[in-house]
Amino acid sequence: MGCCKCEEYLWRIVPPINNAHSISNGGAGHTSEFQYCVFHAPLAFDKGINGRKINVTEFNSLFFATVRQEHSNGEDPVCIFEGVVFPGEIDFSKAYPEKRLPHLCLQNSVFNGKATFRGLTIQGITFSGSVFVEGADFTDTTFEDHPDFLDVIFKKRTIFSRSKFTRGGLFNSADFRDLAWFSECTFGGHVIFHSTKSNDNALRMHNLTRDSLSNLIFSSLETSYFSFKGCYNWPIKFGFENTETTNLKSLEELYRSMKQKASSEHDQPQVSRWHYREKLMAMKRGGSGIFEAVVLYFYWATSGFGERAVRAGVCLLTLLLLPFIANSPIGHAIRSMWYYLPDFPSAAGFFKDLSESISASAALEYIPFTKDIKGEGWAKVGQALWQGIVMLQFTLFALAVRNRFRR
Repeated sequence: MGCCKCEEYLWRIVPPINNAHSISNGGAGHTSEFQYCVFHAPLAFDKGINGRKINVTEFNSLFFATVRQEHSNGEDPVCIFEGVVFPGEIDFSKAYPEKRLPHLCLQNSVFNGKATFRGLTIQGITFSGSVFVEGADFTDTTFEDHPDFLDVIFKKRTIFSRSKFTRGGLFNSADFRDLAWFSECTFGGHVIFHSTKSNDNALRMHNLTRDSLSNLIFSSLETSYFSFKGCYNWPIKFGFENTETTNLKSLEELYRSMKQKASSEHDQPQVSRWHYREKLMAMKRGGSGIFEAVVLYFYWATSGFGERAVRAGVCLLTLLLLPFIANSPIGHAIRSMWYYLPDFPSAAGFFKDLSESISASAALEYIPFTKDIKGEGWAKVGQALWQGIVMLQFTLFALAVRNRFRR
């Protein structure tokens, strides 16, 4: 009878059976026994072989010797050691002085002591479903393939500082119960944190480059968990806006959550950045209806959602110059050309009848700020509308300038 876990995980090797090798479980008339090998024996068991208890150092040496033997066989590039129960601290860095760790699968394992991978180049590794009881150290580690940390639990502080995720990484549904440092990391591919659990500002993405930030993928549900101190050079497109499967509503919610986070931290430049992206996504998806879509488009075109002072100033200057052009020889020449248009006589007759049926000048007497406008009839209405547009654009320009210098 072999180890029950080796059979469950389909291990190719046959490790030695642990000293305290069996558990009896059952009631009256029914008994079942479970045997464990030295690698799968629960922590409550004393790890041992052939009647002799082994310590943590001996266990680690046996584990690394077994892994090297499995790699040397060359039957499969991925060495599968699923469900290992590590009794104490283990240092992969010292075990591999050449600083290169071949493909290794350690999913559903339990690290009861601190696990150290500092400075290693890891060809590929899977920790899916594992538990790090005392934290882990991946400082200066290079992941050549995307590491799998799906559903991993980190109970203590974990360090990934200055690590390189060459092809990205997967942290979906990972549970960080203490701080996790990703300072100065390099994300060469998408590093995904969907459904991750953590405390506010516990995932320290400090001093990341523009390219690394563009590969950081999460949703509005995880925004509060991240801290971005020292990140000054942000990409134009952030997060999963770069992925093809993302809908615009999700992006709008992501940027809104980033704006709210920046506002709570009194980071006004970032408030401006995320406000612009939030409204841009809302405009691209068409708003909540035709009216909102039109308003958002003109809000963007005339002032960049109140965040582009130069654009707002150019639009304001254009509105101020157009009346001068309209009353110049150029304007008179353009108006004279209208008389040669085929439908101009009928259109002129229509507007003449309309002006005779409605006293525009009398109507404007009841609208504030318009009764003092010079002119008669619909010319007066046009002047009033134009002045209103100029005042609105001046307000947008003032808002954009205020946001530019306050933030």
